[in-house]
Formats: sequence, C-alpha cells, structure tokens
Amino acid sequence: MSASCDFVEVGVREFLEGAKDLESFSRAMKARFGRDIDPAILRKAFEKAAGRYEKQFAPLNDIKLELAKELSRARRSGIFETVTALRRAGLLSGPKTLVRNVAGNTVSMGFDAIARIPASLVDLVVGRYTGTRTISPFNMDATRRAIQGVIREGFKDAATVMRDGATPADLAKFDVPNELNAYVGNVEMKVFNRYANFILRLQGALDKPFRAFAYNRSLAEQAHILARAEGLKGADRAARINGLMASPPEAMVLQAIADAEQAIFANSNRFADALSAGARTMGPGGKFVLDTIVPFRKVPTNVVGRVLESSPAGAPIQAGIQLRKLIKSSGLDKQAQKQFSMAIGRGASGTLLIALGYKLAQQGRMTGGFTNDRGVSDREEAVGHSPGSLIIGGKSYQLDGSPVGILLAVGASMHRDTTEGKRPVSVVTSAISNAGKEVLNAPFLQGVSDIEGAARRPETEGGRFARGLAGSLVPSFINTAGEALDTVQRRADTPVEAMMARVPGLRQSLPAKRDALGREVSTNNWWNPIEGKEEKPGKLEQELDRLKVRLQKPNRVRDSNSPMFDKDERTYQERVRVVGEEVLRSLERIIASPWYAKASDATKTKRLQAEIAKAKARASERIKTQRNREKRQERQRTATRP
Repeated sequence: MSASCDFVEVGVREFLEGAKDLESFSRAMKARFGRDIDPAILRKAFEKAAGRYEKQFAPLNDIKLELAKELSRARRSGIFETVTALRRAGLLSGPKTLVRNVAGNTVSMGFDAIARIPASLVDLVVGRYTGTRTISPFNMDATRRAIQGVIREGFKDAATVMRDGATPADLAKFDVPNELNAYVGNVEMKVFNRYANFILRLQGALDKPFRAFAYNRSLAEQAHILARAEGLKGADRAARINGLMASPPEAMVLQAIADAEQAIFANSNRFADALSAGARTMGPGGKFVLDTIVPFRKVPTNVVGRVLESSPAGAPIQAGIQLRKLIKSSGLDKQAQKQFSMAIGRGASGTLLIALGYKLAQQGRMTGGFTNDRGVSDREEAVGHSPGSLIIGGKSYQLDGSPVGILLAVGASMHRDTTEGKRPVSVVTSAISNAGKEVLNAPFLQGVSDIEGAARRPETEGGRFARGLAGSLVPSFINTAGEALDTVQRRADTPVEAMMARVPGLRQSLPAKRDALGREVSTNNWWNPIEGKEEKPGKLEQELDRLKVRLQKPNRVRDSNSPMFDKDERTYQERVRVVGEEVLRSLERIIASPWYAKASDATKTKRLQAEIAKAKARASERIKTQRNREKRQERQRTATRP
C-alpha cells in the first residue's frame, strides 16, 4: 500500500480517534514511513481544510485530502514508480489525447442528458411505488446552477490544481498514488518531476469544469426533488432549494460526488478495484509489471461498463441488478432507483445511437469500426476511410475512445456486415466482437489489445506487443513533433525501431507503410487534434467503396525457405508496393474501358475481383523471379570470394 493511501485510510483515523496532538501524530507517521513529517505542515493542512470547508459536508474528507497531498510531497518515489509515472505521462502528453479526453467528457455528458429523458419516465413510474423521485429530465435552474458552478468553482479549481498540485482524487482517476518525487541519491530529478506532474495536473485541471458541472447539477436536481416532495411551492420552495444548496445534507453530497465522478469516468468499479488490490499484493516488481501492461485501469473499465450499460444486451442486465437492490431495500435505496432508471434510459438511448450509426453508414456518412477481415480493412484504408469515423466534407473524423463513438461505430459495422452479405446472426455476433475491438483500440486500453492479440496469435502478434510496449516509452508529444516533420506512417520491425518511429529525424529512416494499392499511407494532421483525414476522391476509390470490392495486401511471408520470404519490414513493404502498383494499374485500366460504364454492378464487381487476383499473381511471379535471380547472384559472389 502506498504511503498516501496508508495515510488517508489509517493515519487520519488513528489521529482523530487517539492521537493527542499533531506532534504525537507526526512521530507516529515517522515510525510508519521512516521520515519526519513537519507538525507545522500538518497543522497548516488541518487549518486550511477546516477553514475552507467549515460549512460543507464532511470536512474530514477534505482534511484527508490536504494531508495526503502534504505527505505525498514528503515521500520519495522509487525507481519502479518513477519509470511508471514517466510512461503514463508520456501516454497522456499528446495534444490529440488531451482534446479527445475533453471531447469524450463533453459528448458523454450530453449523451447522459439525452438518456435522462426516458430515464425520468421510468423513475416517475417507479416513484409511484417508492414514494420518491430521483431524476428530473428538464431542469433549467439545475443547469443554470451547474454552469455557475463551472464559472465559480470549476475554473478556479483547475487553476489551483496547476499551481498547487493534483489532488488524490485527480490522481486516482489515472491509477496514480502520488505526484512524482524522484531522486537520485540526494539530488532531486526536477526535470522529470515537473514534466510528469505537469501532465497529470493538466489532466486533472481539464476535468475540474466537468466535475463542477456534474456536482452542482446533481445537488440542484436533488434539492428540487426534495423540495417538491415536501409539498413546497413558490417562494417557500425556492428558499428551501437555496438552503439545501448552501448547506446540503450528507446524503445529497455523497450522491453529487458519485455523479461527478461518473461523469468523468473516475468512479470506482469492481474490476478496476480488483486489479488495484491485486497490484498492491504483488510487491514493487509485480506491480511494475502490471502497470506496464495495463497502465490505466479505472477509466478504460468505466468506458467498457458504460458501453455495456448503453447496449441492448447490457442494459437489461444492469437494470436487473439495480432492481434487485431496490426490491431488497423495500424501495428505500434511492441510488438503486436512480441507477435502475438510468440503465433503462441509457439502454434506450444507446440503441438509438446504434440505429443512427447504421443509418449514417447507409447514407455513406460513417464507416464501420475495426475488423479482422483483411479484405475489408485493407480496402477501407486504400479508399481513405478511418475505422469508426464520421465522413463530413470529404474528411473522416474518427470517434474513438468514447461510449458514444463506440456505439455509433457498432451500428455502422452492422450495416457494413449486412452489405457484405453476412447472415443476421453473424451480423449480431460480429457487432459484439466489433464493439470489443473498438473498446480495446481506445488509447487507454492499447496494452490490453496488444496482449489479447499476442495470446491469440503469438507467432505474429507477439512482436507487435513488444513493439507497442517499447514505442510507448517515447512520450506522445515527441511523436507529435515527429509527425509534424514527416507526414508518412512508418513501419517498425523491432522494439528499437518502434521507438525510432516516434522520434523526429529517426523515423524517416524506417520504411513507409503502404496501402493495398502500393501508395504511402499518411498520418492525420499533426497540429489540429480534431482535424479529419482526407478521403481519397478518385473514381477508382469511389467504385471500390461503392461496390464493396475485397482488396487485401499480400500477407507477410516468414518462412525463410520460401522464395517470397520477407526478411524484414522493409522487404515486405517493398513487395506490398510492387503488388499494389500492379493492382492499381490494372483496376484503373478496367474502369477507364468503354464497356465498364455499361456493365451491371454485379458484372463490375466480378471483373474487378478477377483482375485483382490476376494482377497480384503477375506481380508475385515477377518478384519471385527477381528474388531468385538475386539469390543466384549472391551465391556466385560467395563462390568467387578467396
């Protein structure tokens, strides 16, 4: 257990229950952590917390917060903790990650606002039996107070975090016990500390306005419901609401805190708690391994949970769990009533999102999500489509990472599978699989995705896991700088090359990634995190997309005895280029021919598929002949050497 965690859970309780004064508490802390804790610091923290929150609920919690911050600054970070903190900061440092996190919070809160409409109807029905309401769909006063809370508290708290440091609650969202305090001997590693802590503080600061909005909206909504339940009207109701907002009861604050944490995906859940508990029992080495493989636990598991709760399959399960709690409490568990109603509301809204994704894909305005079908994924890449993206104005905007984007992508994937001729049962099972891929391909779960692939296909995906792990050691902001100078995607063959691919100047020495038509694949706009990727506007790309022609790159050959053996990534990408260019020339010739305009779509598709196969065979034969010639020449040179 970390020092700050020990302190919060044990130290404060011991002090409040038994310690006579701050000095004795400081001595107890020294015995526990082997380090002096200045009594003046503790006294200052107590006074600061008690003064700031004197009229609010549970000043004890805020005293814990202040003291935990002071203690975390007093302890030094170990080598494993330092490496993990730097890697986490690197993963969070990219501008695209920062903007997508903010956008994800915004979109998810908007989705919840929509889900509250059907949820309030369910809550109204349930309230007839429990005698209380927990959700109101449209409450302008609660929204007004929430906005005021953002202006009055959210931005101020954000500035405070950047100045004074992230709170334990901010750090807990990213599974970080303390801000980094790294030393080598008695020398503080200020550059490392400031870099890692700046990134964590920035993430915490960006969350503060969302926390404030959700917290104040929840308080105001509860105050309105309580005042209405008491039968108050007019000025009496307004006065009661103002009084509750000024001095909210304990139950209201607890509910508001829970709602605020859920709004930014910082709420506790059993899976993340189990992983964290397991990490604490592993010792420093075992915890380091787990943190390396799964650097973030709380946010991604909450995203998974939210997707499941909002799906037609998961919503009934969640609703059943909460209904059981409600019945068991004889209707007294307000939290269970609210979560039951929200489960129904999210399920209904999530189903509509899936249907919307299907409709958008039907209109050619959205692409399906990730798929293992290479004939589909390679074609999508060649025509310029990004997985799970909205297509607006000739550009595709990828909606990755958030539950809303994932649900839309599921609907688009169902449309894609339907047009590919899959049976209804296969479409549904494929949709579930695609939803899992969308979740695993979110930035926070990339490590889990790589492990899943390595376990499924160790001979091919094991190297990808190693490369992904090595590449993640290079901070994202450095990779952003590399993409600014080199707008071509690069391919790495080894862990070292994976690190080179993220470093400006070094990445240009690696082979370019090629699409199925032999062309270099470009990166997204590096300086604008929300900039879409350009669609390929050519007639060939339009026809391949419209007719859903299967187009696949040649597989990499790893058998050294084969004449087509690809000894490294550069050799393979060169083969992809030669084959792709032959396919491109052949397809352009077919589409430009006079008969093509008169042929039916079925005839066109059949002819294009046949021509792709012939072109790949011609190119492969040419490559085989060339490589055999090179081998003979190499043997001759070897034989003539003295």
